[in-house]
Order: sequence, then C-alpha cells, then structure tokens
Amino acid sequence: MPAGADAQLALFDHIDVREDLRSITVPTLVISPSADLIATPAHARQFTDGIPHAELVTLDCGHAIAAERPEAWADAMTKFLTALPVAGDPAGRP
Repeated sequence: MPAGADAQLALFDHIDVREDLRSITVPTLVISPSADLIATPAHARQFTDGIPHAELVTLDCGHAIAAERPEAWADAMTKFLTALPVAGDPAGRP
C-alpha cells in the first residue's frame, strides 16, 4: 500500500455523505466496478439511490476502472454525456 493509504481508508469509518446526495441537481452517472473492494457495488447503489435521477452503470472490473476497462469506461461516459441536452437548445436535443 502507498504511504498514507491506511489514513485515507480510515476516513471511511468517519465520513458519511449520504444526506448530501439529495442536494446534487446535475445529471450524474455512477460507474460501479463489480469487483471493487474499496468503493463496493453496495456503495455505488447508495450513491445512485441517493442522487435524484442518477444513472448506474456496472462494469466487470476492480477499482482501477479506466486502466482495467478503458473502452467500456469511455463508452459509458460518452453515452451518458451525449444524451444530455445541449445548453441553449430550445428543443432540448442532444
């Protein structure tokens, strides 16, 4: 483990942001690695359930999503972002 990793992981025992999630009002994509032991799929579900209108995508990988599944990660991000309405477009078309 890198230096400081123990202190960073100890924060999980003290920080709880679940009540703050409902105040997020921007489109949100939660990408959950199915084999992540740090930010587990259960955590991803809590985020998705707590953030209004959040979308959840699950990828078969561990914590290093972009390194382990770069194409799937980029595809999920691209699909989510291109589906958003364009600012100033009165029809709300992507």
